[in-house]
Order: sequence, then structure tokens, then C-alpha cells
Amino acid sequence: MRTRGLKIVNHKRRSMLDAMERPLPASVDLERYVLGAILIEPNRLEEVPLEADDFSCENHRRIWKAICDCANDGYQPDRATVMKRLEEQGELQSCGGISYLVSLEDGMPKGINLAGWVRKIRENANLRRIIYFGQSLMERAFLRDGTASDILTDAAERAGDLNRNGDRSLLTIANLPSIYDLNFEGIKYLETPVVPEGALIALTGDAESGKSTIATSWLRNIALTGRPCLILDRDNPWQVVRDRFVRLNVPRDAIKVFGGWLLETVPQPNSPLVLDFVKRSNPKPVVMVDSASSFIEGDENDAEAMLALMRGCRETTDAGATLMVLHNTGKGEHTRDYRGHSIFRDKIDQGFVVKNLETDRRLGKILLRCFKSRFGLTQNLLYRYNDGVCIRDDEWFEASRTGAEKLTSLLRENPGVNKRAFEMHAHGAGIGLDAARDFLREGIRNKQIRQEPGPGKSHRHFLEAN
Repeated sequence: MRTRGLKIVNHKRRSMLDAMERPLPASVDLERYVLGAILIEPNRLEEVPLEADDFSCENHRRIWKAICDCANDGYQPDRATVMKRLEEQGELQSCGGISYLVSLEDGMPKGINLAGWVRKIRENANLRRIIYFGQSLMERAFLRDGTASDILTDAAERAGDLNRNGDRSLLTIANLPSIYDLNFEGIKYLETPVVPEGALIALTGDAESGKSTIATSWLRNIALTGRPCLILDRDNPWQVVRDRFVRLNVPRDAIKVFGGWLLETVPQPNSPLVLDFVKRSNPKPVVMVDSASSFIEGDENDAEAMLALMRGCRETTDAGATLMVLHNTGKGEHTRDYRGHSIFRDKIDQGFVVKNLETDRRLGKILLRCFKSRFGLTQNLLYRYNDGVCIRDDEWFEASRTGAEKLTSLLRENPGVNKRAFEMHAHGAGIGLDAARDFLREGIRNKQIRQEPGPGKSHRHFLEAN
């Protein structure tokens, strides 16, 4: 048995050595044809989404770079212009000289199939990248450059990069599809009206406001429809998450949880691991991030740090997922909706401030104040939590919507009204003064109401056009 095992190992090793002695994947003729086709018809450059390192030959990489440089400088990248550019850079001879540029289209088929040629060139380029990647892994393992876990973690991230690079679109500006060609059957809500499918949603609030409970209850309802759900949790110990699941009666395995207790770094929402989960899921999943401050790599008040997180979240929704991000509010006037840089608000599609209305810290009535919506939601919502169930108060919701509609109509009918006069109009319509003030304040904050200086210290108010 041992001898047979050794023979098998030696056979596999021989196969690997044979493979390593083979030439790298390349399509030199197709590379020539693509270069020659562009020099003949420079206006087709937009149809070739290639990069210099997609070409296998150094002279082809230099010619392609010269073509792109000419186009970027506003010149037609025909043969004469590219030849001049290479000559000015002292690279003409290293590219094979004039004779090589002239011979690029030799043997080119009469039917130019740029899209097919580009696809094959890029496929070979990605195969070469995989080979280089495998060689680097072998070298690190032989040299013991890091632990096995470190090498495998880096390998997973790099494999994700290679996969995304291989999926680079063949779209160009010239052949972008019409927006009317995209499949659209209206906005679909996974939980009405708070969780639109494919949206980036924010739930913010103080500690113990109930935002994790509300979000998990939505996930539970969505998971029961058969849709995959995932929680990325860098904030809570497993005991807290389990207690919440038990309280909300979440079925076993209905919601996957990646928490820090697994002794692995909880991945970013756009990590290769998560994007692969999104790609493979049907229907597309809902992902909950708890909480934003724990996933920001830097200061939450820093624009670049916040932008990196929110771009990562958007990458995941672009892949098809619905994303819910939990975040905290601050104490100041400018942080009453969320903490950190304003990019957070700019990038979300729908945002709610969650407030526990009970005075003894137990969960009962939970108010969701909508501070941003790209889906037309303007009123607040009230949820009642009792015995592990969160239910939206529809009567309160309808009353809130009716009040908001009345106030909107009053402002539309009285453009330029000052605050005091608007309050009197609202009072005459049976709406409280506090509701009128909140309507103006939130409308100004959400840029739905424009405020201009009026006589004395007063201000005039106008309803912004949608």
C-alpha cells in the first residue's frame, strides 16, 4: 500500500512539473489582430476594454499604451500617430520597428470579431495571473513567510480580486444598454415600507434604543419567506445575539451570523467571502452590519474612512444584496441623526433614527423617525414590541401619514409663510403646534423645504419641487 501511495504522489508531482514546463497561456496572433484593427479603425477603441498587462508580449503592451496615450491626449490613434508617439518615447525599435507595426494585421480574418478576441485575450491574461498567484503561494509556503492561516487569508482575498478582475464587464460607453431595457417591475419591499429590495438602509440610535431588535425582527420575517439572511457582527458577544434570537423566536439556521466569537476577523460587507455568498444566493440575500463604527477602518469623522465603508456597502447592494447598516447617534444637533461624516447620509437610500419611547429602558413602543428616503417615505413609524414580537402600529402610521400630507398641502398653499403663521394654519387644521414645528425642521434638514430670510428675524418657507 505504501509503495502504491508513493507512486501516486510521484505521478502527481511529475504532472505538476510537466505543467510548469509548458508555455504560459497566450494568444499572440489575437493580440496582433486587436492592435492592428484599432490602428486601422481608431474609432473602435471604445470596444476594447483591455489594459496593458492583459497583453502577453512586452512589445504589444508598449504599443497598446501608446494607443491609449494618444487617445487620452485627444489624437486619433492611427498607425502614423502611434508610430510617432513610440518614436518620441524611444520605443519604436523595441516594439519591432515600422515593419512590425505595418504587419500587425497580417493574417487577420476578414470578419473582425473584436469582442470575441478581447474575451480570449483577457481569459488568457487571467490564467497567467492565476499561475503567478499559485507560484507566489508556493514560494511563501516554502519560505514560511507567515503562518498557514495568514497565507490562506491573503490567498482568499487575492482570489477574490482575481475573480472580480475576470468578471470585468465588456461594456463600453458606446454599447451601454438603455435604462428602459433593464428588467424593472416596480419597487419591491421585503418589509413594507422600511426594507426596499436592493437598497442600502440605515438604522441609527442610542444604545438600547431597540435598533438591533427591530432589524433582527425584520430579518426573521424575511428569512421565513425563504430569502437568505446574514448578520456581520463586530459589536456583540454571542450570548447577547442568542438571547435576541430566542426572544424573537428566530428559527434555527434561518439567519447566518458571522461574529467575533468565531475567532476570525468578521469580514467587511464587500469582502470576497460576502460577495461570493451574494453571487451564489437565489433569491439575493439581506445582510445586516452591526455596527458601522466597528467596520470603519479609521476615524468615523474622516471622509475617506467613511467613504471606504459606504462604497463597500454599495458594492454589495450592486451585486444584488439588500443591506442594513446599524449605527449610533450623537448628542449634538448635527449628530442627532447619525455620528460621523456626512458621507454616511449621502450614500444610504433610506435612514431611520430609532428611539425607545419607554422611560424604564424596557422595550415597548419604538419610534422610527425617517431622516432620509429615496423611495418617497416622509412620515415616521411606530412599532410595538411585546413578548418577542415587533408589530407596526398601522393606525398610528396612517394618522402620521395623514398629518404629513395635510402639512405638505398647507405649505404648498401658503408659499413663503413664516413659522408662526404656519403653526396657526396647522392649528386651524386640527394639527398640533409641535407637529408643525417638527415638520418644518425635518423638512429643512432633509432638503424638502427651503428656508429664506424674511422681514426682521423671521424666515420664509417654501416646499421644494420633487
